[in-house]
Amino acid sequence: GICPVLMDMLKICALNLQDHEKRITLALDGMTLTQALEYNKNSDEVSGFVNCGKYGQSPTVANQGILLMVIGLTLKGKQIIGFLFRSII
Repeated sequence: GICPVLMDMLKICALNLQDHEKRITLALDGMTLTQALEYNKNSDEVSGFVNCGKYGQSPTVANQGILLMVIGLTLKGKQIIGFLFRSII
């Protein structure tokens, strides 16, 4: 998912940048995941399913991950802004 607090923080940081410093690229990186379920006894949750955000979890076990990252073109730096887990059969 994408963290709304992080997006707000990035907007505040961008207010202090000059126009040429605001040039970025959005990078996507996909990866294959080992299908596995894990129980966390502290939170009493099972992780490893496809997460559908506000719609809850799917009963399908995730086997793919996608990472979203912004990378500065004129400034050094990069920031992960989100991730997504999905299943491809």
